[in-house]
Amino acid sequence: MRLDAAELRLGMTEINQLAPWVAIVIALAAFLRPIISDRSKDIDGKLASLETRITRVETDIKHLPDHATVTSLERMVGNLGKEVAVLSERIKPIAAISDQLQDVLLEKAKAGL
Repeated sequence: MRLDAAELRLGMTEINQLAPWVAIVIALAAFLRPIISDRSKDIDGKLASLETRITRVETDIKHLPDHATVTSLERMVGNLGKEVAVLSERIKPIAAISDQLQDVLLEKAKAGL
């Protein structure tokens, strides 16, 4: 396969037409590279900050009770509430007796004066 002079000239003409566009693309790449690299540094910094925050949150979450423990605690608190209500009802007669005794003692103290 042999190229003649006309074909070579046609190839050179196409290269000469593309050369300014290639130069523009190279210039744009050289212009945009520092901008993109600065953004990537910012992104890297933000990513490191997020990794630190996520690590802190994961550490805090490890100390929290799981679902089964929370359910068990809810059941225990409910049982305690019921027991306090029962005790409150049992204490009412004792409080009434105490009030009556106090009234009797006050009446005796007034009568003795």
